Amino acid sequence: MRYKKEKGDWQEVLDSKIWVLKEVEQQVFQPLLLSYYELAPIVKRCLLYCATFPKDYRFKKHNLIELWMSHAYLSGKDYGEKEKTGRNVFDTLVMRSFFQDVAKEIDDDDKSITIFCKMHDIVHDFVQFLNKNESFTMEAKEVNGRKTITNEEIRHLTLMFAAYGSPLSDFISPVNWKKLRTLATFDSRMSSMDIKAISQLKCVRTLNLSCNVIEELPEEMGELIHLRYLDLSENRFLKKLPDSVGNLYNLQTLCLTKCRSLRALPENMGNLINLRHLHTKRCYRLVYLPRGMARLTSLQTLNICSVIHDSGPGEGLKLGDLGSLDQLQGSLIINMQGNLKDTSEAQKACLWNKKLHSLELWFSRLEKQSHVQVLEALRPHHDLENLLIKWYRGTTAPSWMISLQNLRSLSLVTWHGCEFLPPLGKWPFLEELLVSRMGKLKTVGDEFLGITGTQTPSSFVLFPKLKQLTFEIMSEWKQWEGVGGWAENGGDEITIMPCLVSFRIVDCPKLMNLPLFLQKTPVRKIVISECRRGIIMPVMPENCDVNIYGEMDDPEIPDVTRR
Repeated sequence: MRYKKEKGDWQEVLDSKIWVLKEVEQQVFQPLLLSYYELAPIVKRCLLYCATFPKDYRFKKHNLIELWMSHAYLSGKDYGEKEKTGRNVFDTLVMRSFFQDVAKEIDDDDKSITIFCKMHDIVHDFVQFLNKNESFTMEAKEVNGRKTITNEEIRHLTLMFAAYGSPLSDFISPVNWKKLRTLATFDSRMSSMDIKAISQLKCVRTLNLSCNVIEELPEEMGELIHLRYLDLSENRFLKKLPDSVGNLYNLQTLCLTKCRSLRALPENMGNLINLRHLHTKRCYRLVYLPRGMARLTSLQTLNICSVIHDSGPGEGLKLGDLGSLDQLQGSLIINMQGNLKDTSEAQKACLWNKKLHSLELWFSRLEKQSHVQVLEALRPHHDLENLLIKWYRGTTAPSWMISLQNLRSLSLVTWHGCEFLPPLGKWPFLEELLVSRMGKLKTVGDEFLGITGTQTPSSFVLFPKLKQLTFEIMSEWKQWEGVGGWAENGGDEITIMPCLVSFRIVDCPKLMNLPLFLQKTPVRKIVISECRRGIIMPVMPENCDVNIYGEMDDPEIPDVTRR
């Protein structure tokens, strides 16, 4: 009512028929109806769709928008405009208090931000009340094997608590399948999708079979040609998809998150020309993507991408094929395999034109001789915020690394060939830095801070935003030289790590010292494990929580007078 400024607007509310609706009075929905009637038609449709979720469910903002898109609830001339409309709808529902407990959570791996929300139980009951003719929730544990017949007009069906081995056709009468647009399961343990049920789901647009124990899907899945949204995430025993998935040419979203047994995608995936989102987060065994996926030029989400360069059977996706996927955004892991003889393939990937916020480059199965040239060619977009490079066996860091001025998080893991760290101290926004398993690194000196001995001392800040610093499993690391002596104790002309909160150093058995500048940082937590006892003092700052594990005895100190 706070948005109503005129007397006539208030009079319309007073004269509304909602005050004489008996059912509404019984269910105390009148205040919610006032807010509901003020919503635009698009917002109303999107809100009512939320009746398909169980109470206390945590919605993900991006998933809701993808679901609304699958039912053509959002307006716009193209997919991008419709997504923008979806974000506005979500924000409106939050502002109007239909959604609550809004929270942002950061993924530990790719640092992506996910926005969650809930609906209050009363709001959930209200939405189900309004949508009772089109949306129905069935608890399979109460059916006891008897087929349940519901309103023939039901469009959205939610199945709860389906037991292991229970086929859908055991619970639901064929009369209910004819007009279904949504079928979603929650808190269920289904192990398969029976052919009989699929044969009657001809009009379904959204199929949510997530968090079951499905091992195999039938080829008849390809008959669901109106399907826009398919969620198979967290089916940990699912090893492959049926080849007929390539027939789902209207599919916009395919969720495979945490399908940990999935190893390959069907050869005809390239037929899914309308696919926008292929969620493959934490599908670490997914090592084969067909080369035809290069035709998916509208693809925006692809969390894990394995590229294969060898002469084996099958035409796997190549590194250069990523060049055609210029709409990719969000997070991307590139897992490189084989012998990349023509390093120009890496240049063709055109990572610099993809607006990714997080990028991981895995060199674990790529032949060593091409590592330096490949990494140099994989220059990312300048707005990249999170970067991890793993199993790299080159001797130098790429020249483009220093240009990533917007980087927030950097992880250098298992760099077997590098003897020196790249200059990182002048990055203005770097908050987290992990250096791990650099087996040849012996000294960390001025170059790490981004200064050289030829520089004239001046007033500047190094690692101005760094909050978390971790070194781990550095078997040959012996010295950390600080700032070369000329400013180690020399006044205030240099400030180093003024925002440091956490410092971890683990399994660095040969390290002889920590730099004195650590004592001047505001660090609040220090963890030292499997390191020499001699590095611990005297550099510990005051008011700092220090945890020391597995101290190692100091080796004999050499007689430096003999040098």
